[in-house]
Amino acid sequence: MAKPVGRDSVLLHHPAMHRGRMSLVAVLAIWASAAVLAGACRSRDSSSADAASSASVSASAEPVASVSASASSAPVIPLQLLKFTPTSRIRGKEPVDVLEAAEPGTRVWAHFAIRNRSGETRKITVVFSVNGEKRTTLPLKVEPSWSFRTWGYNSLRKTDTEGEVTIEATDDQGVVLVTAKVPIKPKAVKKPLKGDKS
Repeated sequence: MAKPVGRDSVLLHHPAMHRGRMSLVAVLAIWASAAVLAGACRSRDSSSADAASSASVSASAEPVASVSASASSAPVIPLQLLKFTPTSRIRGKEPVDVLEAAEPGTRVWAHFAIRNRSGETRKITVVFSVNGEKRTTLPLKVEPSWSFRTWGYNSLRKTDTEGEVTIEATDDQGVVLVTAKVPIKPKAVKKPLKGDKS
């Protein structure tokens, strides 16, 4: 019966062994060479598998990044200022007059009607300045509405006898909605609202 021939069998049955012309050192050298070649094949196969695995992970990660980028680029519907009124007083959520000149020691009100079609609660920031000095900063909520009304005020000091009050409103995207100036005079100047016959 024929015996299976393995690597060890090939070395032990090498023709040179029978002729007595090959030393034990030469046999060991051939054996070591065969082992190195086998190890190199295994290493090359392992490297190829690692590279394929790495490429697969990179390919699967790309769609996640593209989805994230598209979600963050959704446009924001801008707020629309329908009407702005500087006034001396608010009554029933509406201004009672148009303040054309403010009097020292009194309040200067700013009334806004804003359209918010974004479907979310938004915010505007109103800044009152007197003669270039920032006095009051008000964050005001703007609920989703076809015409949302909101307002705020700044109290003039009795020493504010001249100059002007500047009112600036900015939305939550940094867009300036309105900038208005109301002069300061010894006596307030008020103008009736359009359609107000009182």
